[in-house]
Amino acid sequence: MSWPYGLDLAAKVSFAAGLAVEACLEHYLERVGYSRSLRLKWPNDVLLGGSKISGVLVETSEGEAGRWLSVGVGVNLSQAPDLPDRPTTALSAMLNGPTPSPEAFLSLLSERMDRQIEKLRLGGFDAMRLDWLARAFGLGEAVCVRLDGQTCEGIFETLDNDGALVISQSNGLRRRVTAGEVQVLSSA
Repeated sequence: MSWPYGLDLAAKVSFAAGLAVEACLEHYLERVGYSRSLRLKWPNDVLLGGSKISGVLVETSEGEAGRWLSVGVGVNLSQAPDLPDRPTTALSAMLNGPTPSPEAFLSLLSERMDRQIEKLRLGGFDAMRLDWLARAFGLGEAVCVRLDGQTCEGIFETLDNDGALVISQSNGLRRRVTAGEVQVLSSA
């Protein structure tokens, strides 16, 4: 889509998309009592009971043709891939009735995404950041972040105003992480 706002706001769209996907899944799951099991995993996954049910990928660019934003969302509606490094699940495994069609889910997602983008545009990232943190997987727990063969461990403290993961390390220092794969080492 054409993106009429700044790229700084575009960098926060993955959080808006995660919240929109979580809201859609909650819509279907609240009737069967599983909606409280939904969590957002930094930076771009939605988990159900600790298993990945959705992922989000956002790409942006700016050039002669203008500014654009592409949001890719994958949701395991009827089947979940078998991944060797993490558990996965599908919406169909939780429902007592029919699974929504991709078209029905996309229609609801489009509506929820529009709401989140408008909220981000009008209110900035801070309110969205608080909404995201309220649903965060592993907040306050020990995490290990891997990026390019390096690892960093600490306690998942918060998200900063740019959406970076902030962890408290055992040496008393706080580390800001802008990319990487996060593994929660302990989960309540």
